[in-house]
Amino acid sequence: MAVSMESKLVATIGEFELFQVPEIVIATSVRWFLADIPEEVIVEARAALDPVFFDENGRLIQSVHTYVLKSADRVILIDTGVGNQKSRAGGIPAFDMLDTPFLSRLSDIGVSPEDVDVVLCTHMHVDHLGWDTYRDGDGWVATFPNARHVFVEAEYEAFMASAERDAGAKLIREDTVDPIVSAGLVDLVAAGHVFDEAMRLEPSHGHSPAHVNIIGGSGEPTAVFIGDVMLNPIQVLVPGAVSPLNGPEEATATRMEVIRRYADTDVMVFGAHFSAPCGGYIRSAASGYTFTPLGDG
Repeated sequence: MAVSMESKLVATIGEFELFQVPEIVIATSVRWFLADIPEEVIVEARAALDPVFFDENGRLIQSVHTYVLKSADRVILIDTGVGNQKSRAGGIPAFDMLDTPFLSRLSDIGVSPEDVDVVLCTHMHVDHLGWDTYRDGDGWVATFPNARHVFVEAEYEAFMASAERDAGAKLIREDTVDPIVSAGLVDLVAAGHVFDEAMRLEPSHGHSPAHVNIIGGSGEPTAVFIGDVMLNPIQVLVPGAVSPLNGPEEATATRMEVIRRYADTDVMVFGAHFSAPCGGYIRSAASGYTFTPLGDG
């Protein structure tokens, strides 16, 4: 199945329409991502998740995209991908010097960079904040000049410390973080920060030092954006499986906790790298848990 790269309306959350604006898609071998899981688990996963989260060759579809929450008077972005023309040769090769029509895809849903009010970041990894800036001549400037760019303070401090010792983080700081800080566009908040009755942060540390979920919905939550707590819905079926993308051991404990918290509820779970429709529901199953994509009941 060919993966569409068009922007999509995927859900309604309170006053907001939720769109997925894609940047790139990467096909990943199940055996690379989860080397030690039994073959019968892969068969079970394909029965539950194919063709939405698998391609025609049985590879996992890993999406890099931005979520856009759009209401009559607010536009909020959650995670902003990798960005164009950024040297990322020391990391994932597919991220190096991208040249995608991301801003055109944003325009397709009626949003210009100047329209954005808030940019939220689940964590400060390379593929979650890249479009915060764009190249202007020989320098980098804010892509969303009217937006407040919100980072969890502990995550920000850990990132800035890593930039003192790691060349890749230093480059991200220079071409992405420093320009928006210099422009006075950054707000630092606590990991449990409450924006208003419709949106708050929820600590989900592990994959990064102060990773957070973003909770949407007035009163009882109706949606949770889990960033990289899970990189693919297959992890719902095998939450304890080891992956090179997992992060520290704390990330596994957090993943299990998040799965238990939202299992068998009406809360839509959206992953930062889940392919469209990007979200669904965690349900109990005889073998543990499974994931039901949006539109499948």
